[in-house]
Amino acid sequence: MENKFSFHKLAKANIQHKPLRSFFLLLIVFLFSLAVFSGSLFINALSGGVLQVSARMGADIMIVPSGYKTNVEAVLLKGEPSTFYLPQDTLEVLKQQPGVLKTTPQLYIATLSASCCSYPLQIIGIDTASDFLVQPWLRQTLPRTLQDDEALVGYNIVGEAGEKIKFFGKELKIAGRLSKTGMGFDGTVFVNMNTAKKLVQAGASKGVQKAVDNSQVSVVMVKVKSGLDPIKVAGIISKNCSNRGIFAMASKSFVNDLADKLYLLAGFIRFSLVGLWVMALVILALSFTTMINERKRELSALRILGARRKQLVQIVLAEAWQLSFSGSLAGTLCGLLVTLISFPLLANRWSMPLPQPAWTTYLLFACFTLIVGMAVGPLASLPAAVKVSKRDAYTSMRETD
Repeated sequence: MENKFSFHKLAKANIQHKPLRSFFLLLIVFLFSLAVFSGSLFINALSGGVLQVSARMGADIMIVPSGYKTNVEAVLLKGEPSTFYLPQDTLEVLKQQPGVLKTTPQLYIATLSASCCSYPLQIIGIDTASDFLVQPWLRQTLPRTLQDDEALVGYNIVGEAGEKIKFFGKELKIAGRLSKTGMGFDGTVFVNMNTAKKLVQAGASKGVQKAVDNSQVSVVMVKVKSGLDPIKVAGIISKNCSNRGIFAMASKSFVNDLADKLYLLAGFIRFSLVGLWVMALVILALSFTTMINERKRELSALRILGARRKQLVQIVLAEAWQLSFSGSLAGTLCGLLVTLISFPLLANRWSMPLPQPAWTTYLLFACFTLIVGMAVGPLASLPAAVKVSKRDAYTSMRETD
């Protein structure tokens, strides 16, 4: 135990003796660990976000008004409030289209303000009788049918079950608060269709909503018949209904386009992390080689005083390990702070489905980063340490004279 203690004590003294050099080596490990932790978590969150989008987009086709495709994407990804309507006879027209198995309407309402928030919100009304898409995951929060004058609020909306929330002067009871998704649903309020139509009427009476026919809806979700390609069916519907102001967008196409862009970004990050790993190893290896060459006399003196070759290697590795441990710990903690702050900002700014990871995920990636970070220094210094240990002590002393 005494020998082991003396190695670490000597390594610590060497680090303190050359503060500028030690700071430079520690900074390299710090930046490497920061990039590994943040980049790995980012890739993991992106993958989870794509899976969430795919799960929430359970419909094969979304029917939207012509020219409103971007609005729908903004609602789903960013929760940007938007109000628009399909032609009155859309549901009847869709029933006559080939390949359509079942449909369910949704009503999108943008609020100007609410009692809970200082910014506009998106309200989505769902038809609980025909819905096959939203209710299955809403039931994770509310295991029953959403009643009139009730609301399920997104994670970012202030309010707990049992409290009241007001839109257009009409109070609704909060039935539950949804878990965080990292998508536009975090800033969305879900109500049933009857409540949504009441809100439209209340908004129209106050002059803040357009007065429309009670049968009009914003979006129709479509499930196609088994064995048919939703993209082809969407193309047929768009062609048949182009003169009616209806556009059919395939959910699969939307999700795939999003996934392709995100996976391309994730691939670039992976490539960058590998490049950073190689660069860190090379820089640290060169730095430790230079450092050991500068300490030939010191290490040779230790050999003359009786230190074995293995002990010289242990001294160098102990110094590299201490620097790597400090750098990787600081990099991991800084990465934790960076991801906690940046993930919500990136999700909102760039319309990314970037859910905040669970604390268990943070812990897992922190352990991974610490292990990788602590290994990079000793691995980089090992070749130089082994090389100097094999040199003849008296020859090394003469070379430094």
